[in-house]
Amino acid sequence: MIIPAGHEGPSHLHTDVEEVFFILRGERIRIMVEHKGERYDTILGNRDLISVPAGVYRSLVNEGREEALMIVIVGSLKPETPTYPPDHPLSKVKRPKR
Repeated sequence: MIIPAGHEGPSHLHTDVEEVFFILRGERIRIMVEHKGERYDTILGNRDLISVPAGVYRSLVNEGREEALMIVIVGSLKPETPTYPPDHPLSKVKRPKR
């Protein structure tokens, strides 16, 4: 995944799989997770890695000055489509049924 400077990977959750983020290039990637009403965030940089369990909302923001490059791994060959918070514009996108 590439996230340009100042851009975000929107808040979403996977109900069926964990998701791992490995930062290949990026100086200031803020990751936020929310679970059971509690919100946590941390800053990641080059060669940092974080694993987010299934059922936990997660989002990323590139607060650095250059684009960030990362490897994103999900724990299934065919994960279910992610869920977005009800107030996020992506939650309104209609997707075809599998």
